[in-house]
Amino acid sequence: MKNTFWNLVLAASVVCLLAACGASSSKVDTAKLQQAFQSAPAELKSEIDKAVAAIKAGNLAEAATPFKAAAKKGGLTQEQKDAIVAVVTEIQMIASQDPQKFPTEAYRSISEVVPILEGQTPVTGKPPGQ
Repeated sequence: MKNTFWNLVLAASVVCLLAACGASSSKVDTAKLQQAFQSAPAELKSEIDKAVAAIKAGNLAEAATPFKAAAKKGGLTQEQKDAIVAVVTEIQMIASQDPQKFPTEAYRSISEVVPILEGQTPVTGKPPGQ
C-alpha cells in the first residue's frame, strides 16, 4: 500500500513537472497497463481492455467504469495497481488542462479509481461497492 502511494506521488510529480515545463499531450500511454494485464484472468483483462479501448477512442472519462470494476474485483498485483495509477494520473493531468472537454463529474469519477484500488472510500463519499 505504501508503494502504491509513493508511486502515485512520483507519477503526479513527474506529470506536474512536465506540465510546468509546457509539455502537454492528449495521448495516454497504455503500453505498460496492457503489459501488466497480459496474463491476468480473462474477467479482469476484459475490464482493462474496455478501459484501453475507451482511452484509445479518446473517451477518457469512460475508462473510469472498467478501472473501478477491475479494482473492485481485487486480486491485483502491485505491478497492475501501479499501471492503473499511472494511467489514471495521465488522464487527470489531461483533464486538468482541458476542463471543457472533461466535465467535473468525469474528473471525480476517474479520481475515485485510486482509493478503490487501495480499498478506501473515495473522497466523494460513495462506498467502493457502489
